[in-house]
Amino acid sequence: MNCMRRISSAISGIALCLSAQILSAGQPSLPVPRGEPIGGPPANVAAPPTNSSAGGSDQKASSITNAPTAQREAASSKDSKFVVAGFDKLAGFNIETGPDSPVSEENRPAASEKIMKQVPATVKALDEKPVAVRGFMLPMRVDHGLVTEFLLLRNQMGCCYGAPPGLSEWIDVHTSSKGVKPQMDDLITVSGTLHIDAIFENSYLTGIYKMDCEQITAAN
Repeated sequence: MNCMRRISSAISGIALCLSAQILSAGQPSLPVPRGEPIGGPPANVAAPPTNSSAGGSDQKASSITNAPTAQREAASSKDSKFVVAGFDKLAGFNIETGPDSPVSEENRPAASEKIMKQVPATVKALDEKPVAVRGFMLPMRVDHGLVTEFLLLRNQMGCCYGAPPGLSEWIDVHTSSKGVKPQMDDLITVSGTLHIDAIFENSYLTGIYKMDCEQITAAN
């Protein structure tokens, strides 16, 4: 999938960049990424055209990373302006994408409409809203040791084992101009304005979520 090609390219480039910075600073090397899926098992990689992230949750993963979404949303309304929306909700549905092929400019509106019709109304309601989501960071752009753009992944399978994430299992996050320190091995909570729409890069459909990041904290 085009999304997986983008992630693979990012891993190679960012790893070289970060390694050079760490070696020059005399700091220890980065730890090996690890982590459990958030909100259930990863998407079914046997059928790339379909984002099959819905299904039964892994008990161990759920106990580590996700309380029920309704409980977390209720709690968030008391303590913060951000609504907590885990990947159990954001990726808790199937998306049929069709063949992994380029989409022309003239066909893009129809392709976007087809994708967005499959997104539940409860998820669409989060569009342009302040939202907090837990996940794992995969840096995409690093400037002077600080990350200015990264993917927030539902799990680290795409990093470690090459399992392609579904369209709804990652968020393209843009930070402030100064950027943030890399946190590739930690479960983090990213808060900011969530944007929901079909995302095309180089004529390929790559995702449906973007976020303008306002803050990053260690996940509870």
